[in-house]
Amino acid sequence: MLNVLIADDEFFIRQRLKRIIDWDKLELRCVGEAENGQEVIDFVTRHLVDILLLDIKMPIKSGMEVLEYIYEHGINTKVIFLSGYNDFEYAQKAIKCQAVNYLLKPIDKASLDSALISCRNNILSSLKSQEGIRKYNQYLRRSFIYKVATGGIDVCELFQAYPDFSSFRFCCFLGIYCYEGMKSCIEQFSKKISSQNIAFEYFQESEHIAILQFYLEEERNSEEIFALCNDFLDEFTGYLFLSLGEAFPIQSVWATQYQMVLDDLVKRYFYDGKKLVRQKNSEIYKIDKKAFLSLRENIVLYLNAKDKDNLEKLLDHLFDDIQKTGNPHQLSLIVTEILIIYSVNSHQVFLPAKNLNAFAWELIDEGYSLQALAEVIVSYGVQCMEHIVTIPSDAVLVKKIRDYITKNCTDPELSVSKISEFFGLNSAYVGSVYKKVTGQSIVQSITALRMGKAMELLTTRDYKIIQVAEMVGYSDVFYFSKKFKKFYGCSPRDYSNSEEM
Repeated sequence: MLNVLIADDEFFIRQRLKRIIDWDKLELRCVGEAENGQEVIDFVTRHLVDILLLDIKMPIKSGMEVLEYIYEHGINTKVIFLSGYNDFEYAQKAIKCQAVNYLLKPIDKASLDSALISCRNNILSSLKSQEGIRKYNQYLRRSFIYKVATGGIDVCELFQAYPDFSSFRFCCFLGIYCYEGMKSCIEQFSKKISSQNIAFEYFQESEHIAILQFYLEEERNSEEIFALCNDFLDEFTGYLFLSLGEAFPIQSVWATQYQMVLDDLVKRYFYDGKKLVRQKNSEIYKIDKKAFLSLRENIVLYLNAKDKDNLEKLLDHLFDDIQKTGNPHQLSLIVTEILIIYSVNSHQVFLPAKNLNAFAWELIDEGYSLQALAEVIVSYGVQCMEHIVTIPSDAVLVKKIRDYITKNCTDPELSVSKISEFFGLNSAYVGSVYKKVTGQSIVQSITALRMGKAMELLTTRDYKIIQVAEMVGYSDVFYFSKKFKKFYGCSPRDYSNSEEM
């Protein structure tokens, strides 16, 4: 609701105005009254007032003096003048000082309603435009910072574009893996950080992973971040894994630190429950060519023999070894190798027609349980040897899920847990069945539908990128742009520009 202040030196006029305004219908609320000009100035200086109903003839300071004060001090309050005189000179001065309306007394309800509605609509339209500009500027700033963090541009260019960064001497990265409720997680953590007046920015890498960057005046400030992370880990009710990097000079190269924090998030597969880890270089996994060759030969043997039991035993033993070493590099290499073996030896293509290394990382990014990941890898092997034989009841369920996703894909809150709740089923079961039948996760299907709709909207050239992002279900235009570029190989802006040529 918008705030309204009523200012008139006559008590009964103020009470009548309060009585004839339909506050709820117009979505307005009366936040106060004033009987002289000085009271008005004091009130608008201390409180947020969106609309001021202001009598011209008032004691101490006149309505015109109040209006001039508001105009000169840049107070963002819209003024509707109330006057007993049809005075052209007054009206001309009021317009010069940006009063939005001029009503003659006695004020009738219809004229007042019309003036208030017009004023309210102007305010809301202005707020929407300001928010759009703010979001766009924030998008440009975050895009610039992300390019520095990922090695696309030098940090010196950031200082030139945004001089405020020169006030910081150090920075550090924090990796966040959140299994469910990433949006809520970021909002809660951001609120906690902001309460401590710590400058930061965040980038969402995937549906479950985000990176925060903190800007520090002193290197020791990173210990405050560590304490905040520990507190938040205890407070957050869902599964959460955090990897905190070391503080480093802000004018140095960011990309190495950024990647190390991302890599450290994979360590969640080797811990039980929620955890915060400090940055520590993982030992690079050295490939045992003989072991890899043996792995390849055994998997191919079991696939061709359709020996599901021995395939499961082999992979269970393999993932047990990975658990013991606790090495993220080993995990990613072996998952990628197994998917390549499946793809090469499958008589029916069911893995996505994309870079299998990227697909392996998508599988790793989605979960946090090594056992669950092993089960997914086994299920792909079973599909490979059985040519994706699907249980009829599973196919029926998946069709219903696809229909639901298609209908609701632009809902920003759409998630596996929300879909599972709608069908009254366990989210792990729903995700497993869907992936087994379609060869891709529910999140991948949602993304594909959203990207398709985004391309259609961009092709029309009727909408800005920020609008398209919101229309297809992304509240974060920066994250939408990243997803679009990853999906199509070009940014929304580049695609839109190519359509104009």
